Amino acid sequence: SLITGCIWDDDIAKGACKVTTRADDPTKFSANTPKEFVPNTTVLSIVRLPVRLIMPVSVVEVELVLLQGDTLRGGQNFYLNAGSLLGMGSPAGLDSAGNIQVTGGRVFSSRANYVFNGTTPQVTGNWMPDTVNKLTTVNLTRLTLTKTLVVTGMTNAAAGKIYLGKYDLIAGTTGGGAPGNYIVTDSGGMLEIPGIGNNQVIFPVGTMSGYAPVWISAGNGSDMIGVSVMADSGRGTKEPARVNLKWKVASSVSAAGSYSLKLGWMKSEEDTAFADNRTSYAGIFLEKDSVTYLEAGSGSYTTSFVSEPYTVAQGNVPTLGTFVVGNFGATPVKASREVPAVFKLYQNYPNPFNPTTTIQFTVAKSGPSELRIYNILGQQVTTLFAGEAMPGKIYSVPFNAGELSSGVYFSMLESGGQRQIHKMVLLK
Repeated sequence: SLITGCIWDDDIAKGACKVTTRADDPTKFSANTPKEFVPNTTVLSIVRLPVRLIMPVSVVEVELVLLQGDTLRGGQNFYLNAGSLLGMGSPAGLDSAGNIQVTGGRVFSSRANYVFNGTTPQVTGNWMPDTVNKLTTVNLTRLTLTKTLVVTGMTNAAAGKIYLGKYDLIAGTTGGGAPGNYIVTDSGGMLEIPGIGNNQVIFPVGTMSGYAPVWISAGNGSDMIGVSVMADSGRGTKEPARVNLKWKVASSVSAAGSYSLKLGWMKSEEDTAFADNRTSYAGIFLEKDSVTYLEAGSGSYTTSFVSEPYTVAQGNVPTLGTFVVGNFGATPVKASREVPAVFKLYQNYPNPFNPTTTIQFTVAKSGPSELRIYNILGQQVTTLFAGEAMPGKIYSVPFNAGELSSGVYFSMLESGGQRQIHKMVLLK
């Protein structure tokens, strides 16, 4: 049912349109053979009214697919019925310069399905309804929204990317979701999905440079959630190793909830320090401002670094907002509410070490905390942690002294007006 190379003009009123189609269905027309188009087929129904009414009417009842270069012109009216499918290859999409160029009345059903199949970049077009049943792109370049769009059924980036630009896309469900097939959200628009509950739902989003999906479940009942992701390389004052992205996640429910959050990214988005030790550095943090980051949830992290996109997941996230991945503070390898709420700096292990070691600590109450390293002269070498620490968690921070000389060093933890110091020995 794929119609190609056809220009339908005013002469359609005289009786027939010549079309050429692929032979992908032997019951349809033969490949590259002009055929007389017969009215009332399952592809397109052209209802010819009495001559005294002047114009014919074109009615799509099941499916009409027009490739780039195909055009329907003339003075007739055009109706795309509910449940039918319209495929478009024109760069202009559904617009006066697109595949449908009739000058009569036009009705495009909000319950119809729209497929964009161009071979060059396309836009949805100004004639696109504000609400549609299904939206699919099989354009390997890009499809860009012309306005905010509600898709009651599936939004499917089956091949290629859907660029939101500044507009939001509200989708009943989503398809696609792969490094080459996703929804680009780095220009202000968000992908919104209603009815997020206990079952985890994927938001197949990314930036112009890479796929960066989000998986979310909400333990506080049904929720409309919006997600966007954009490039970000801010480091505040502490120079954390990080993934150079930030994910904005918003909820229609203002009260705090209990969310499960999984963030994904491509290796190309990692900075060098993070890539060298992503197992230790992959934590999820909530961005409060450009220099303040709080660990997002509680419980143990779940990570997957076998294939891209790499992922890190965390449960018991009470508040949504803007999230980052990296060591924006400590990197918790164990995070349990069962841990006593005490102020304690543990002796590093191993000790002596060469050149890496791990330092663990807990705090008695929530508040600003810092873990710093000093040399034998009392000079500060580096800050390993600076941010809000929470009681009931064991924070584990790797320390790499590869650029330091052998000798005695000291770890110092400060939190809640308390201070504790341990001696460390670096032997090379």
